[in-house]
Amino acid sequence: MWTRNSVFPVYYHHPKDKTDVLTLEIMEDAAKLLYLGVLGVANDLN
Repeated sequence: MWTRNSVFPVYYHHPKDKTDVLTLEIMEDAAKLLYLGVLGVANDLN
């Protein structure tokens, strides 16, 4: 997939943070991803 000028790099807790790029939806997706990752590690049988 190729995108042109529609996707910007997003930095978290970094001097290059741009608050206008960080949206509630991005933060919600990041929180869900973190939750699912931690849940996966916690339920790993190995």
